[in-house]
Amino acid sequence: MKISERARETYTERFWELRDDKRFHFATRVKNHFGVKDFDDFFEEYFSDTELTELLSNNDYSEVNYYEQRKDYFEKYDKLFSIEASLCRITHLRNVLNLDLRHELLNQYSEEELFALCDALLEDKPAVSILSTYAIDTICLCENLFPRNIDVAQKLCEHISEIDSPAAVYLVTHIIICDTNFYARKIGEQHQEIFCKLLAQCEEYISKNFEDITLDIKLEFLVCAKMAGFETSLKEKIRQECEANMAEGYLQDPRHKHRLNTLNGAEHRNSLLMMSEI
Repeated sequence: MKISERARETYTERFWELRDDKRFHFATRVKNHFGVKDFDDFFEEYFSDTELTELLSNNDYSEVNYYEQRKDYFEKYDKLFSIEASLCRITHLRNVLNLDLRHELLNQYSEEELFALCDALLEDKPAVSILSTYAIDTICLCENLFPRNIDVAQKLCEHISEIDSPAAVYLVTHIIICDTNFYARKIGEQHQEIFCKLLAQCEEYISKNFEDITLDIKLEFLVCAKMAGFETSLKEKIRQECEANMAEGYLQDPRHKHRLNTLNGAEHRNSLLMMSEI
């Protein structure tokens, strides 16, 4: 059995041991990436009528990773935290339940307000770099849900001048993931060339800094390479490292503290391992 299959089996068997948010994350990746209905009953029960309202009213970003670095940008874009969370939830519910709640968001913000936020972020290269997923999700998912025929993936790629840090690798991979609407569709043909060019730069950076880079970043790179049709020479080396760090049926990473190597803490990493199919 492949190690990716072992991880999927463990998280499926121990699904009800996960926190709600981890169940939702794992189940949406299984649904979108593999196109199966294993967790449809869970999705039907998971969503409450008040949840989106609660997300929109919660703009407390004090618990985000790298809070000190991001604080000034969250203050500058003071509704970003709640809007990004709502766009993600609306996207996933459309993907997994064909449930369209865009109108709920528009009850709080007009399209013009959402577009103004996205346009401001697109012009703010430092903000995109520091806010990372929060900015990219907002820009890309807003275009997916309220299309203006703007090639936001291309514009975001133009923000990246060089791959010189793990954060830069993550920017590239998250742009690619958003282009697939969180694994629900294929990469746009018009982006194939620029994505492969950036993935080649990511490959070079990872290769030179292999021992220092977390398995989460390496596996997200592998998943994106697979989706983009980019053949990477690092696949077997990453697979071997993952094999060496499997414990209790799932992938752990000694670079992380214990809390990120528990079943819940390691869910993101193992969802990536599952989708890498190594």
